[in-house]
Amino acid sequence: MKTKVKFITVCGLALLIGTLFTGCVQKPASQPENISGSEASDQQTAEIAQGDLSRQEAGENPDNSGQQAADQKQSNAAQPDTSYGQEGERQTDSGLEQAKTAALENAELETSQVTFIKAELDYDDGKKVYEIEFVTSAMKYEYQVKADDFSILEMSKETIEQVNENGQRADLITLEEAKNIALSYVEIGEDEINYTKLELEYDDGIAEYEVEFYLGRKEYSLTIDAVSGTVTEMEIE
Repeated sequence: MKTKVKFITVCGLALLIGTLFTGCVQKPASQPENISGSEASDQQTAEIAQGDLSRQEAGENPDNSGQQAADQKQSNAAQPDTSYGQEGERQTDSGLEQAKTAALENAELETSQVTFIKAELDYDDGKKVYEIEFVTSAMKYEYQVKADDFSILEMSKETIEQVNENGQRADLITLEEAKNIALSYVEIGEDEINYTKLELEYDDGIAEYEVEFYLGRKEYSLTIDAVSGTVTEMEIE
């Protein structure tokens, strides 16, 4: 009888120990909260990624905005400057040649007889007009040509007296020749620069070409005698 009681007691103790051991190794009740937190973190990451994608599509990617601005600046710098209307530079207005032709016809001259010193699209009282200027060896002509039908709005001319060293009337060098003289003087190529001024001017009755251009961040300004082709002045800023 005593043996049976001892056996039951031992069994009861074993059952109690097993219960306590099982409770120690069970996962804590808070574990599901950790799983839920992980899912929330994944969802937050997805929302952030979606927001970045939306900003990229709207052009607001902060990582790329600086590079895009730099690329745009470089692209603009590489573009040729077509804002100046003097002869010899690229023109964006297809009507410019027609305006020059209209002026020449009015003056009863041919292209081979003149040197254009100005040819550009301008505005007069809000209306588009072409400003055309050219010279011969004896005369200077100035025209304002209507842009829509190429009729002559204004015209003026004046006599110019240009003599060489021997006191004889001399022909002026062309604008293209003046450009080549300026480029040779500073020893650079035309594809390296952007012109800002190409114009024939008169200083105390002396015809001179004013040639200005940028090379990198430096601005070159040259004055060239329109008869001899001599560079009389140069400035670099």
